[in-house]
Amino acid sequence: MRLLLKCAFAAAVALTAVPARAQNRILATVNDEAVSQLDVRQRKALTRLLSKNQALFKEKDADRQILNLLIDEKLKMQEARKLSVSLSSKETSRLVEDAVRQNGYSLEELKAKLKRNNIPFSTVEDMIKADFLFLRAVRKQAGQRADIADSEIDAKIAEMEKMLKTKQYFLSEIVVPFKNASEDGAAYGRAMQALMALRDGEPLEKVVAAYSKAPSAQKGGVLGWIPETQLTRPVRDELDLMNAGEVSTPVKTGNAYKIFILHNVQNPSDMKEQDAYKLAQIFIPSDAKDRSGTLKKLANTNGSCEKFVTFAIQKNQTPRIDLGTLTAAELPAPVLERVRKAGLLKVTEALPIESGELRFMACEKTKASPLPSRDEVRMTLENARINVLAQRRLRDLRRTAVMDLR
Repeated sequence: MRLLLKCAFAAAVALTAVPARAQNRILATVNDEAVSQLDVRQRKALTRLLSKNQALFKEKDADRQILNLLIDEKLKMQEARKLSVSLSSKETSRLVEDAVRQNGYSLEELKAKLKRNNIPFSTVEDMIKADFLFLRAVRKQAGQRADIADSEIDAKIAEMEKMLKTKQYFLSEIVVPFKNASEDGAAYGRAMQALMALRDGEPLEKVVAAYSKAPSAQKGGVLGWIPETQLTRPVRDELDLMNAGEVSTPVKTGNAYKIFILHNVQNPSDMKEQDAYKLAQIFIPSDAKDRSGTLKKLANTNGSCEKFVTFAIQKNQTPRIDLGTLTAAELPAPVLERVRKAGLLKVTEALPIESGELRFMACEKTKASPLPSRDEVRMTLENARINVLAQRRLRDLRRTAVMDLR
């Protein structure tokens, strides 16, 4: 589970201002395990501190959403105990540290922030452990049902090979649905509001959270690579008029208006072995103190990806530092251009973005096949199956649990 960490933090919830009796009032019992008001306040404070989606805290039922999350976590942990699934303290530490580091923190920095906001570190551990243990429990219970047959891998690879012969678009979307003809005009108006918000410089994730009503909204609107054969003719016509980085006008598809953000295009001739870069990035705010000093220190990291990452962590302003390994086709054109120009282990030129700039360092350069390995395909299919089984099992646990909401 990945922590969502934000550069600018919201004010802390002052738990100490609430009487101890009120903090410990029981809000729910889940199979005889209690969820208290203190639990909800601490998780809400943590989520406010770490979440990118601050819109959650403007909703009237925010406390109820947090309570539901904690109830689900109770059910997940109970299932893990029932199946004798556990994590060693060493495994827990590694999971937490990996999640924290991946999102631009050191463990010490996060602990200090939590302490200042009266949030126990165990709140972070519980949040990470619940999902991990539950998936491990579901995998144990599923047994051979979770295994992927060779024929399934063959079929998936054949499907991928077929896709390589088709033009593909890397897309994000904003979906504004409507129920009937009387709501059509209002939906179009909301879609236009979303489009204008993007053109006015609002971050995509923020606009998606405010306007989009589709499963992709949970991933910031990202659809990933979509072959043109899966797109309707009006959508293809719109995309063919666009360049990478551009935003479409609202396209009516069924009972919804959709806005597409085109990140990249792959033609069949492009889909061959290509360069892949292991990348790290740093965000430098436009109002950063001693910006010239920061850039000088950043230049001193040339030649060492470890120094670059360490410096980015110390600055504590970059939500995600390690970008992993990305192929040339997966990288936005402006990023790829800067990476290629700088070369390996060199800080790139600035990429201006809202409220600051990004700079990158290519830590490694390899050659990547357009197709994943059989082991990677097997893992992807197995993870997808486990996630489906986990969703079903959680629904069953909710239905059969003895719960008392107060």
